[in-house]
Amino acid sequence: MPWPAGERWTSHGEPMRLDISPQLRLDLRLKLAPQMIQSMEILQLPLLALQERIEQELVENPVLEARARTAESPEAPQEPEVARSEADVPARVEEDFRNLDRMPDEWERYLENPLPPGRVARRSRGERDPKLDAMYNTAAPGVSLQEFLEQQVGFLDLDSDTRAMAHHLIWNIDDNGYVRFPLEEIVASMDGRGDLALAERTLTLIQTLDPPGVGARDLRECLLLQLDRAGLGENGLVRSLIEHHLDDIEQNRLPHIAKTTGADLEAVKAAVQALGHLTPKPGSRYVNETVPYVIPDVSVVETEWGYEVRLEDTWTPHLYISRGYRDLARRPDIDPRAREFVSAKIRSAKWLIDSIEQRRTTLLAVARSIVKAQEAFLDQGLTHIKPLKMQTVADDVGVHVSTVSRAISGKYIQTPRGIYPMKFFFTGGTVTDSGDVASWRTVKQRIKEIVDQEHKANPLSDDQIAEALKQDGFEVARRTVTKYRKMMSIPSSRRRKTY
Repeated sequence: MPWPAGERWTSHGEPMRLDISPQLRLDLRLKLAPQMIQSMEILQLPLLALQERIEQELVENPVLEARARTAESPEAPQEPEVARSEADVPARVEEDFRNLDRMPDEWERYLENPLPPGRVARRSRGERDPKLDAMYNTAAPGVSLQEFLEQQVGFLDLDSDTRAMAHHLIWNIDDNGYVRFPLEEIVASMDGRGDLALAERTLTLIQTLDPPGVGARDLRECLLLQLDRAGLGENGLVRSLIEHHLDDIEQNRLPHIAKTTGADLEAVKAAVQALGHLTPKPGSRYVNETVPYVIPDVSVVETEWGYEVRLEDTWTPHLYISRGYRDLARRPDIDPRAREFVSAKIRSAKWLIDSIEQRRTTLLAVARSIVKAQEAFLDQGLTHIKPLKMQTVADDVGVHVSTVSRAISGKYIQTPRGIYPMKFFFTGGTVTDSGDVASWRTVKQRIKEIVDQEHKANPLSDDQIAEALKQDGFEVARRTVTKYRKMMSIPSSRRRKTY
């Protein structure tokens, strides 16, 4: 039977009710307040990032003011008295708006009447341009390998075709100094502007430039170019090692090399030592790698009463809310919109100040807990570092484990043993024969000490290292020894052997 038109029906043939009625529903949701979000963001900022955030807030929030900390008075000072009267702040705001209104006219007059020759616009006394300061304090980028080669080619007397080919080849050389593409492909990418013979001649020319070995197509060619430039081309044994025995040198098979070449073992060792003065990556010195600048957020100082934990925040200014704007927000005779604007800025400033103070408190508590747990490391070194979990520190401080994770994120601690990332002290461990728990860092340090103390003419295998660790009380499998040895870039026993 067809359903009546104009009505909605369920799949069971019953009419569907469509109406609006109030209903109660119990729903549990987690919502983060803006203050909590800002507090978490501030907590995980390293020191330099925090300073940048504070400078940004000082620019954007007019009610926020700062006062520099000093080494003599690291504690927060009292808010300075504001000498201006209550009517001073509104007058200053009105003056700022009048200045903004006059700015387009003044700018047009400036374009019509430029400064006389020899004169430059100067800022008022004491005012600094942060962008200019950043430019002055930014290191100039170094010359790349390709730019260095271009400079050398510029001094050569070349015809236009050779110069164009040299330019094309130079920018096909990687940062290590190698030509990784076949010359046929490089010539084909020039759309008929060169041929293979010209590319061969130009590459030979580039290989005479500095640094020695640049423009090589493989490691053997690179080392041979350096060998000839160093005046060692007459040494037939060294040349033979480069041409035929690089794999044997890598595997430390010196007796096999001596047997194959007919040279005695001492001569082979001397030739291998001569090869050590050559570089397999001639262009690596021109790679512009930025070295990170680390400023510790926390320092640990040894005193007669033990280890003292200090926050390195003397560079961070003290923040406070301007009293003039606070008084302005309380005045009943100002525009409601202006009062709401100032009140919102005051709330924002207060949230920031509270978040920074909470960051200081949390970071100091976490650092103290870490130092308390790793006191043996501070006393005796890396072999005495203890396994530590973030949950243990969280329970000790009384916060959530995620708070500890944010507190140590990207932060460093300066100790009498050096500067370490704060996450360095959180590591797992293994149970020793005595029932104690040893950190994996302790195990790796012990492996390094065993390798350093071995007899290099008869180096220990991974099984023997595992047995030595067992005698020290560490029950570690051979595959674990192999994994840690590779992590520390320690060669295998074959490659560690000396003859």
